[in-house]
Amino acid sequence: MNVIRNFTPSARLLKNLHTPFPRQTCQLNLCLPKLSYWRPFLRKNSVWNGPKNFLKTSAKPIGMKNDLEIDHDGSQVLIQWNESELSKYHSIWLRCNCQCDKCIQAHSGQKLIDVMSIPEKPTLCSAVIQPDGNSVHLQWFEEPDHVGVVTLDWLKKNCYSQQARSNRADMCEYKFLKGDIDYFDYEQVSSCKKTFLRYLKYLNEYGVCIIDRIPTENDEHKVIEIAERLGPIQSTLYGSQRFDVKTEERPINIAYSSMGIEYHMDLAYYESAPGIQLLHCVRFDDKVVGGESFFLDIFYVVEELRNRFPVEFETLCTVPATFQKIHFKRENPAAFQYQRPHINVHPVTRHITAVTWSPPFEGILHVREEDVEPYYRAYRRLAQLLKYSDAKKELRLKRGQCAVFNNRRIVHGRKAFELNGGQRHMKGCYVNIDDFKSTVQVEHLKQGTGELARRVGNQCLF
Repeated sequence: MNVIRNFTPSARLLKNLHTPFPRQTCQLNLCLPKLSYWRPFLRKNSVWNGPKNFLKTSAKPIGMKNDLEIDHDGSQVLIQWNESELSKYHSIWLRCNCQCDKCIQAHSGQKLIDVMSIPEKPTLCSAVIQPDGNSVHLQWFEEPDHVGVVTLDWLKKNCYSQQARSNRADMCEYKFLKGDIDYFDYEQVSSCKKTFLRYLKYLNEYGVCIIDRIPTENDEHKVIEIAERLGPIQSTLYGSQRFDVKTEERPINIAYSSMGIEYHMDLAYYESAPGIQLLHCVRFDDKVVGGESFFLDIFYVVEELRNRFPVEFETLCTVPATFQKIHFKRENPAAFQYQRPHINVHPVTRHITAVTWSPPFEGILHVREEDVEPYYRAYRRLAQLLKYSDAKKELRLKRGQCAVFNNRRIVHGRKAFELNGGQRHMKGCYVNIDDFKSTVQVEHLKQGTGELARRVGNQCLF
């Protein structure tokens, strides 16, 4: 490919800057002086449109697959992947996401670009597919010494067209469980990579599952072992590792009594509430009456609220509730308080990104006067849908079983119980939701599934 460097433009060439060349089977890649060099030569009152159709970008026939060219004003690169798929990439986007060694640290993959060190409106003058057929080298008028590097594969993967964003959103969509909760064998999950991925995928898609046949010998730390395969243990005010759920004479939490507990999420008063929760049953005597656990996908119920009662849905998206844990009569006094709406949605697509529901830990409503009655009307409507939902899953855990569920999506509770001289004892712990989602994505990449981790209710907008 011919390259022309450091020349003085003739009157004829300057005229051609405003008169597009006819399309040719191949085009030249020209490395021209900075934009400021050209301005004295431009006709008075003329508008700089850049070298329209003069700086084409690849030495390949126009119309073939992966046809790549610069827009007329140097503000975008256009790639025609096939007859029906066109992608546009803005010049500033390409500059800020350059993948060359000067812009990305090779070992860590972290960006090295200082946005203030690059032009505010960079103008592309060259975009050339390299002989390997994948690498693309980019140059900008304002930075003649910088050669940007991306690949066609990378551009395709990170396309931000409406269709590409829609496709990604579909891949990240969660699923609603229609049947019973699936059980996974402890040994299979521990020893088989495919089973482990199937378990991760199911938990990611549906939000709840049961690990079964956990060895009962020395089972004090099994819940930690199971949890750490999903991510690091998340510390909370209930401990840095695991916690015990059993009856106490002076409980610091309703869960540590024999009372029934309605649907809720744990620790909703945290900015980042626990993600995955594990409850490993180490003892549940037959003489104990009651104590069954129940689970419900609140995303499913909130979608029903949106469809049947849109006004109430919008109210719970905008009016913030108060969540709190204020308790001084305990070893480590607590004074947590956090205000947020019950429902968070994507600002454009309106898909649900997070739901917070935890009646036992709600504080005083602090909102505008005109929002009080609409809030409680909407709150009651959602509570009613939860109470009578047909999506409720109920079961009695047995020793050697562990419930694993997404605390940011699956609300849980239990029936009241009477010990009758027996014992009901669960060991629990938490895993941060972002660590879990990362583990899911890593396994998809390692096993080459081509899938993306699905939404987990952590307010991520993807």
